[in-house]
Amino acid sequence: VGLRVRGSAPALLPGGGYMLFQTRGADPGIHVGSLGGDEDARLLLDVSAPQYSPSGHILFVRQGTLMAQPFDAVGRTLTGEAIAVAEHVRGFSVSATGILVYATANGGTSAELEWWERSGPDAAMSVKPVIDVAGPSTPTIAPDEKSFAFARDGRVRVQDLGRGTEATLTRDGSAH
Repeated sequence: VGLRVRGSAPALLPGGGYMLFQTRGADPGIHVGSLGGDEDARLLLDVSAPQYSPSGHILFVRQGTLMAQPFDAVGRTLTGEAIAVAEHVRGFSVSATGILVYATANGGTSAELEWWERSGPDAAMSVKPVIDVAGPSTPTIAPDEKSFAFARDGRVRVQDLGRGTEATLTRDGSAH
């Protein structure tokens, strides 16, 4: 079943009837809308690919800073102010259990991917540096949370966290 989304970067909300997405042009920002397309409301003016975290936050990038803003997924409303999570963010992904991985860069071609997780529902986030290499971006956590994919040098690569190994999935210079 395919759905047509008015914007881009759709992220399903719990329950499956609604999604977050970004729009550009007229009415730019982060929106929440029904899968049927009959409901659509702008939540934020930021133009960024949003993701929902099971911690009850919308994650998005604002001027290079990864932000987390409290969000009621049932009522589909913002419930607090956004807080900064990390600066110089190039890409990020959050798993269904709330593990966050993101790529940062400090102005050059060097970048780091970091893995954040909670040890309990009310615990603070802890960070584990994953890799520090030239140019990783757009990390995506695997559903089993044992690896993640990312783009570097125009190729898709997979990092196995248990073994500490990296494999290249595409070799033709295309990350798609």
